[in-house]
Amino acid sequence: MLIIKIHGVYSVAVSTRDCGSLSTGSNPVRHPKIMPSPKKILFVYCSTGLGHSRVAETLFLACQKNHPDIEAKCVDIADYSSKLLDLMSVDAYHFGVKKFPKLYKLIYESTDFTLNAKFLGALAPIIRLNSLKLLKFVKEFQPDRIVCTHFLPPAILKVFKLKIPIDVVVTDYYAHKIWLANNAVRYFFVATKEIKENTKKTNIIVSGMPVHPKFFGYKDPAAIKAKFGLNNDWPTVLLMSGGMGLVNTSYLAKNICNNLSHVNLVAIAGRSNKKLFEKLSNIRPFNDNNYKVIQFTNDIDELMRVSDVIITKPGGITISECLFLQKPIIMVNPIPGQEEHNAEYVVKKHYGFWLKHKKEISALLQKILQGEEVLEKQPLPKVDPSEIILETALNYKVAYTGPNQKHSKKTN
Repeated sequence: MLIIKIHGVYSVAVSTRDCGSLSTGSNPVRHPKIMPSPKKILFVYCSTGLGHSRVAETLFLACQKNHPDIEAKCVDIADYSSKLLDLMSVDAYHFGVKKFPKLYKLIYESTDFTLNAKFLGALAPIIRLNSLKLLKFVKEFQPDRIVCTHFLPPAILKVFKLKIPIDVVVTDYYAHKIWLANNAVRYFFVATKEIKENTKKTNIIVSGMPVHPKFFGYKDPAAIKAKFGLNNDWPTVLLMSGGMGLVNTSYLAKNICNNLSHVNLVAIAGRSNKKLFEKLSNIRPFNDNNYKVIQFTNDIDELMRVSDVIITKPGGITISECLFLQKPIIMVNPIPGQEEHNAEYVVKKHYGFWLKHKKEISALLQKILQGEEVLEKQPLPKVDPSEIILETALNYKVAYTGPNQKHSKKTN
């Protein structure tokens, strides 16, 4: 089946099937057969970091595979908003986390309260004027369901008072109040039962975090190691800087190369960080190690599969992929706010370590590789989180009357 991307839109004919009920953590979801089956679904993300787009793409691809009768599209709101709104959202986020992380944390924490709905409501006139292109696209496509992987798209869509069910997938291991403030959202899908327990909202479904289809199925470890030039007899350490290369991992790479031996060390600089790639490439291993530097790869699942330890910035999706593969995690340089919450969750569950002093990296690595530090492994999900989200979004038959109104269930 062909996937076409034109002007930031993924499009494919993708199907729904009735499953009756699903296990969603502690709360099963029932699907009464009332409304006509949906024919179109729209996935919307905002390109503030790669995690939001990756979850949207994951759901889109799962829809393609498992629901071949539904027409689906996947869009970035940055492609359908004005330069002003793009500057206020995407550019402001990237600039803040790179240049002023402490200020970003202050803003993150000061906005983590339940009155965010009123704050976003006050911005409604600005949002409306700068999102007319998105409204035009939605009206032309006429989706029956909308699933968002960022809090901004539902805030924009709420302004236009569309009578379309809107669901939101929270992409971190903590739900900031601004994500939950929108009363136009039908369901919020979250990664853990702890998130559900820490809020009074009743429309939260514990789905787990969607994992990209590439991570499913078997791939031969020896073939992967041969592909990347790794020594099959040595342990492998994967050092990641985040998709955008936000973390300067050169010190960590140098420390590992100089203090450990007989190790495959693969360092990934990130798609847009050429300076970091140069820094990493200039490191010369002092000991007998197999050191590889990669700018960016679309086969990150393969490197993660053959790694014995993964060192990474704790983005919500990266953490989920590590946990799915049951790999030991060492977390470094979290973005203040959401990624600190992600790190706290991993440490609390004893799935990994939060390294706060970089000079300790080699000693910690050696303990993990020698079995002196044993971590827990997250149980594998009984149901694919993507399917929980899709089946619920597509098959929950309720009479939807638009934002700010109750969903009235009907009987035949």
